[in-house]
Amino acid sequence: AAPLVDGDVAYLASQDHSLYALEARTGRVAWSQELSGALSDTPLLAGGRLIAGTFGEGLKAVDPRTGAAAWTVPTKGWVWGSPLADEALAYFGDLAGTARAVSLKDGSTVWSFEAGAALVASPALGDGIVYFTNELGGVHARSTADGSTLWQVLLAGPANSDPVLAGDVLLVGVSTGDVLLAALDSATGASRWTYTPAK
Repeated sequence: AAPLVDGDVAYLASQDHSLYALEARTGRVAWSQELSGALSDTPLLAGGRLIAGTFGEGLKAVDPRTGAAAWTVPTKGWVWGSPLADEALAYFGDLAGTARAVSLKDGSTVWSFEAGAALVASPALGDGIVYFTNELGGVHARSTADGSTLWQVLLAGPANSDPVLAGDVLLVGVSTGDVLLAALDSATGASRWTYTPAK
């Protein structure tokens, strides 16, 4: 996983089940915390918490100054991607296909839904909208307020890489098939264009 740098501290997630805080200038370990499962993606710093997905107990939050445990969100499946957050909520999915919005304060679930397939990628976050993609090619746009469906489309192949917002377009990589990249209208899900490389 790529490190997360905040000031002079680099936070590093590791598949040895630990989260590390290192002095970025010297590499000295400020603290390390064992999180009961491998960590595969960059942690998130939000709401005064350092938050990371694990292959063990779900989503974990710790104090970024000390590594002390703050809260845990148990999941049925591994959390492969990084969570994203706004001022109040963190958004993430797991390999069992459950997407969630949880409180940054205490990890309590505010809303959730079943996406129908594994959620491997990190979500994308827009203005009042969070976007999830799944391994069957499903793209789900949900209201950040209550998780209600805004739109949903099915692409012609797995969508296992992180979706990216570019203005009013959501760019989604497709793992198999002729189309490598799909551009969707971020408000409606309508196709803007697709990219198929020359053969």
